[in-house]
Amino acid sequence: MATATCWQCGTFLERIITPVSRREECSQCKTDIHACKMCLNHDAQNRTGCDEERAEYIVDKERANFCEYFALSSRAFDDTKLDKQRRAKAVSYTHLRAHETSLHL
Repeated sequence: MATATCWQCGTFLERIITPVSRREECSQCKTDIHACKMCLNHDAQNRTGCDEERAEYIVDKERANFCEYFALSSRAFDDTKLDKQRRAKAVSYTHLRAHETSLHL
């Protein structure tokens, strides 16, 4: 069994059975676990997005896939992204309309 942190929401995931099933998902946000973004080989700076040279190219790095080289990463979560989400405020339509001028119309 393994532990990890969900790349999407930051939830600590316990008792993940290895090898990770393609159907495994985060208990909190229901994001796929067997996805490139949860893999040790994932590298956003790499042209293919993967450090494993033999792996097939995966288009959607956030969805479950059949990669044979998947290795569960415990460092997939980027907390700077979550901080930005928490600091973001929703603005009402009325608030936006209050800032309109005749140039916007």
